[in-house]
Amino acid sequence: MAIAVTVAAPLSWISPSLLRDLATPPPRGKFVLRSSEYRGRATLEVSQDGRVLARHRARLIPGRSLTLPATWLSRVSPAGGPIRILVL
Repeated sequence: MAIAVTVAAPLSWISPSLLRDLATPPPRGKFVLRSSEYRGRATLEVSQDGRVLARHRARLIPGRSLTLPATWLSRVSPAGGPIRILVL
């Protein structure tokens, strides 16, 4: 069973975008994201089925990758819906 990881604008993509095994973190223990707009001080919120799994501060710069630590993977429900990452 795989769980999708989705992003909302201004985020444009995330890698990996599909979790097949929650016991195996992404490479280097981080997700990689891109933004389509600048935000000097942003908070990323990771949620699943309306439940907040983590919040992380970041600076969004178009054309530059940013990382999101995968420390929240242990809070993901294998039977839950997709994981959504929003900018607050």
